[in-house]
Amino acid sequence: MTRKFVRAKSFKDYQILKTKPSFVDSVESIGKMRVIVHNNLYKHRQRYSFEIPKFKTYEGTETTLKHVDNEHFLCLTTGIKDFPVRVIERSHIVSIDNARVKQPKLASVKLTKIVKGSKGDEYVVTKENGKWSCTCTGFQFRRKCKHVG
Repeated sequence: MTRKFVRAKSFKDYQILKTKPSFVDSVESIGKMRVIVHNNLYKHRQRYSFEIPKFKTYEGTETTLKHVDNEHFLCLTTGIKDFPVRVIERSHIVSIDNARVKQPKLASVKLTKIVKGSKGDEYVVTKENGKWSCTCTGFQFRRKCKHVG
């Protein structure tokens, strides 16, 4: 079995599928915790014919995983054999055990990269405050292009 990192489309948390138990390193057990996370689909709820909850709730014991940045991610056991650990971005956590989590204000980070297009043109791709932009005409019209992401 190999580790697969898959970005969940339904809410911005990361899932590790088919992880061998040897990849899970238990830390001091503080018992089960209940974590409430923002549901990323909620802002697009009008697109769905069924109700989208504003928050998702997960329960489990905190663990650590090798090769996971534990400063920015919280790893919870799930108790499911084929899906033993759920990795959640700490910035999306609203509360842990009904205690609100205060998110620190992050400084504005701007990443810029020059990308060559298929016809040899150069475009500037920028990610600022989690939002992407590109100087190509496709992005200017559709807000999507192959240079972003």
